[in-house]
Amino acid sequence: MFYFSFTKQSKKKKNGKYTELDLTLFGVGTKNIRNEVLGVGFKTALPIHKESETKFTFGNIIPISLRGNGVGGYAYSHLSTRLKKLKTRFTSGVLVGTTTLFGRDFVCYIGAIEQPITEKFGLQIDWHSGKHANGFLIPGFYYKLPKDIALWAGYQIPNNRANGDDGFVLELSRIFSW
Repeated sequence: MFYFSFTKQSKKKKNGKYTELDLTLFGVGTKNIRNEVLGVGFKTALPIHKESETKFTFGNIIPISLRGNGVGGYAYSHLSTRLKKLKTRFTSGVLVGTTTLFGRDFVCYIGAIEQPITEKFGLQIDWHSGKHANGFLIPGFYYKLPKDIALWAGYQIPNNRANGDDGFVLELSRIFSW
């Protein structure tokens, strides 16, 4: 599966608050998502505690079918914090999705752990609970490339065989500051 994302990010304010506007292609090159989708959306992070980098994040994507199957919804929110000495980030939250992108309407738990290794490279693991097209455990890594480009790569392991197959996942993202 391949995700391609263009992100327009506001400059971080002194208080750490920022917003991203996003265009993402979902379901390209896979049989498991019945619908190739262009997602149009946003993500906003609100700082709660500066020293621990604790923040509340929420976002919404409007998935538009590229196969004539309509428009759906994808909304999420999570709380995250970082352990100061290890720099490990823990994330926990909830996601609500619709049939257009995920094959059925659902609500699921989302969790993640991120461990920076260097300034540009880190390890991460993401998990979406449940039986739907996004119900996977995905261990992987990220690498920050020049010119605000980031590469994420991982291996998806389904929670349930009905969710889809094991396989590699790649995401390439470009952040444009305003």
